[in-house]
Amino acid sequence: MRTISFVLALCLTFFGSFALIYLLLFADGWRAWMVTGAGLVLTIGAVWLYSDYFFDATQSSNEARDIELP
Repeated sequence: MRTISFVLALCLTFFGSFALIYLLLFADGWRAWMVTGAGLVLTIGAVWLYSDYFFDATQSSNEARDIELP
């Protein structure tokens, strides 16, 4: 399940950044909603990656399960 989450977050980050770079550097006519959508997808992917792999909130709960009671 963690691999699927990583792949989905990486895809969102990649496609959002690709769309944003394309719109800002190469597209002739772009609208504000296009840049906003690309930025939103990039932000969602980046936050998902950060929350799953750099800010591991479940670490303390996993350690609590490993403690053996007498």
